[in-house]
Amino acid sequence: MRSFQVLRPTPSSTAVAATIVQTLVALQVLAAPAANAETREATPFAVPSGSPDEYMRAAAQFARQLDPNVEISYWGSETGALSLSRIEGGAIKCILRVSPKISDALRPLNRFLSGRIDPRTQALFAISHEIGHCKLRNAFLKLVDGRAADASVLPSLAQEAAADAYGILSIERSLGESVPIRQAIIVSRMLAAAVFRDTAHTTGRYVSEGLRLCHYNHNDADAVQCAIATAYFTVGRISTDEQGAPFALDSAPEFIYDVGVHKVAATGKPYVDISHYKAQFYERI
Repeated sequence: MRSFQVLRPTPSSTAVAATIVQTLVALQVLAAPAANAETREATPFAVPSGSPDEYMRAAAQFARQLDPNVEISYWGSETGALSLSRIEGGAIKCILRVSPKISDALRPLNRFLSGRIDPRTQALFAISHEIGHCKLRNAFLKLVDGRAADASVLPSLAQEAAADAYGILSIERSLGESVPIRQAIIVSRMLAAAVFRDTAHTTGRYVSEGLRLCHYNHNDADAVQCAIATAYFTVGRISTDEQGAPFALDSAPEFIYDVGVHKVAATGKPYVDISHYKAQFYERI
């Protein structure tokens, strides 16, 4: 597993890069999964298979570029998309269950994405967002020191923001930054949160600010690092908001990120390794 060096040392980000390296040490006090979001551990099961439209077929191809070992199946009637992961040996198996039609895969977000990005790009985002969840969990389960932590130590909003960031960078790297995926997702999330009063879509604000931490997008590792940085930033922003916003809204995101790092690091400890994590998980269920 690569280091969690989300930002490379530049005159504007050297201090944060050092903080990110320190995060690897701080993760030794990460919490067990009895935290804020449920664990996405999957056991083998069968689901009905629908027939994907042309956009979801293109999205499936894109998913396999991001993760060649991903398992994808299509629901017969359910809407939306879901990602789970299963530990097979010492590796993560990413499992996606998605609607076969793009009109259903991103509901209700597609209502606000229509006219901003085309259906194919919407489909790419729907599936790369879910891949992002798997990538985030994999990063936590495979720390550089050999130990394992669970991404469910992060609140659900932080996990969703991280998956959004990963999806956005993956599409920008594939289609080019001229495709307005970043603006489309951020604006649509904000609109969905306001119209439906659904806090699950409030990630728009955190992603908008958190992406300022992501200076590189050369490969998938950069997108994963950006997802991790966005997750910590979201934790920091939620924490500072609860404390009465000790930092101004236009504060450098590095400060908010640092708050998130310390907030997460103060919550517990990791597992000895993936085998220890898996044993403890199945013992609980």
